[in-house]
Amino acid sequence: MFRQRAMQVLGAVVIGAMHLWLYVTLFGYAFTAGAAGRDNTVLGIAVNILGTPLVHLLYFRPVAPGWGYDSYVLLGLATLNSLLWGAAVIWVALRFSGRPHHAA
Repeated sequence: MFRQRAMQVLGAVVIGAMHLWLYVTLFGYAFTAGAAGRDNTVLGIAVNILGTPLVHLLYFRPVAPGWGYDSYVLLGLATLNSLLWGAAVIWVALRFSGRPHHAA
């Protein structure tokens, strides 16, 4: 049981790391395109989808009044968001795998 739980946690962390790398890369490209004056809607949509739900807390001032847009805050929320995505993917995979997860 412990080994199975450890593999689930490791899977969530690995998926989260891949998500974080993809999110930060696309965010950097979108930021650079915006700074250069180019409009790239596809990158914006991808960054908003991958940033859901935690990164969007920066848009709500009542929730995050003094957080600002510091890169550490953004990276911290993106990391937590990636771990949340990793856990969600593992949960969905286990939920719909068809194998029993608990002892009878």
